[in-house]
Amino acid sequence: MKRLIRILLSVLCACFAVSCSDNKNESYEDTWVFNKKVARQTYSDGWTYTFDYLYIKDGFEDEGIIPFTFTGINLRYRYSNDVSFEQEANNQIPVIQILGNNGSPEIEHDMQLVSNILDYEHGNVTEEELLKINPDDITFEELDKELFFSLMDEALNGEEHKVGKYSDIPTYALLTEPEYLDGYKFQIGFLADMGCVDVMFIDVLYECGNNYNDYIQLSDSIDDGNATSEQVQAFELLELISNGVVEENNLMYGCDTYKNEVISEINFSRLYTFLDDIESNNYSKYIVPVRQHG
Repeated sequence: MKRLIRILLSVLCACFAVSCSDNKNESYEDTWVFNKKVARQTYSDGWTYTFDYLYIKDGFEDEGIIPFTFTGINLRYRYSNDVSFEQEANNQIPVIQILGNNGSPEIEHDMQLVSNILDYEHGNVTEEELLKINPDDITFEELDKELFFSLMDEALNGEEHKVGKYSDIPTYALLTEPEYLDGYKFQIGFLADMGCVDVMFIDVLYECGNNYNDYIQLSDSIDDGNATSEQVQAFELLELISNGVVEENNLMYGCDTYKNEVISEINFSRLYTFLDDIESNNYSKYIVPVRQHG
């Protein structure tokens, strides 16, 4: 069985350029009235930090946009360990971790400082003014200053973000199947910009209780060394799919090859349906509502 799975993965690696969807080279430039420069940094704990520089194309009106933004979103772990008793008691548990929302006072302070630097209130700061800032003059309490300024420098001095076909998908999402089936559900986190999927993380959540966060993530089992050899093979396939989606900007990347596979009792036809629904902008049912305690 293990040998068959290894062979399957080898075949998948060779065949994943074949896709269910049409990959014709098309121009989607006219879809957008603005351009962007984007710099991102992704870490293994799921946090992805992004600096955006947005500017309106010639011939279109600037309707009070905020040109510069800095964000952090976790695409791997939905719930923070800092959820308070009051949040649980009042059913106010955040279902996605966003830097500065319900975080530590230090991070909230730092994100307010970022807001001041980037002038979220008025949007009047210029590219030249930002590049003149001396990082030594800025003091963050918890935010990595080198990360912030390196992403800012990369975005301001970088190339325009490429334009893709997915103009209707959200810029960020952390989605899961509505219910556990056969004891698990798929979770997909992604970031997108200018019609392109820039980052994707696919995981499997194994149910182990009735509370909102009573599950074990396949990625954690891999990291902890507790996964079976077949689970390792399944996760390698998930990574192959997510990397291919990003590299080819194709949510249906390689789907003909994996959609009928079952590895370690993980049915990949469900993942195929999940990604197909995102492709078809039919993803509302995968948005997790605030879970009640117990």
